[in-house]
Amino acid sequence: MTTCNYTARQIGPRVYTRPIEESDWQSLQAIYGDFKDFPLTDEQAQQLANVWARNMRECVWPFTESTHQQSCTLFCLNSNDTAIGLMRTNNIGFKVETLLTIIHPDYKNQGYFNEAVNMLNHLAWEHWNCEAIVAELRTDIATRQYIRGSLEVESTRLSEGLKAIEHRKTTLTRAGWNAYKASSSYVEPVYTLHPYWPPEE
Repeated sequence: MTTCNYTARQIGPRVYTRPIEESDWQSLQAIYGDFKDFPLTDEQAQQLANVWARNMRECVWPFTESTHQQSCTLFCLNSNDTAIGLMRTNNIGFKVETLLTIIHPDYKNQGYFNEAVNMLNHLAWEHWNCEAIVAELRTDIATRQYIRGSLEVESTRLSEGLKAIEHRKTTLTRAGWNAYKASSSYVEPVYTLHPYWPPEE
């Protein structure tokens, strides 16, 4: 296991991850776009950034039985530090509940999303002692075999607003992750993990 605090960063080939900060409200506003039919107002974006940044500063890893925290991690371009996406999770004990994963409309379908999510998944399973990940996935884009194979009709809902995209809840267990790692579909994500940022000299 790897001990990290909220400042932890993963640096991949094209994107890196970092914690959300209060000053990121305009990036948050842009990432959301018209996700729920209407853009976030300035006030809404500022309020969300303030709350999510405050929650993020309380996060520590790896997971333990007493873990109870909410994280919000931004995906940023290595080339110019632009924040292009985010993942919010609820961490209870050894379980991760994915609350929101989204990417800026201008950066969809270019591989950035998969790169960031694959890094975070690998981090949770291999470094942070995760035992289960619960996620609501859009059935039209859940393409990775180990996820699509585990989609169940445990819970199906339509997203809010006019964009009625079907979501289904799925739980991936440690056994499922290990089976995926042993399969021919698995590709080890390439990244450097910095448990604390900035890194010590």
